[in-house]
Amino acid sequence: MAGQGVRKLDAAAGRRLRDSLERDGYQFARPQYTQWSAKGPGVSVTLYENGKLLVQGKHADDFGVTYLDDVDEVFAQT
Repeated sequence: MAGQGVRKLDAAAGRRLRDSLERDGYQFARPQYTQWSAKGPGVSVTLYENGKLLVQGKHADDFGVTYLDDVDEVFAQT
């Protein structure tokens, strides 16, 4: 992802990702036009109402490996 990346998530994948992030201690908020936004060490993750997931921060690559690679079949690259 190199600092930033966008992927499309279906509703079930969004719920699974949120569950994983909650379990790992990410802090959640709900800005306008989002399903949720979460902050963790060196990364910010936002899932918009349209299903787009935005991952930003110096640890975006690590986030992708940890949380997204093992469920890649549920993602469609955008």
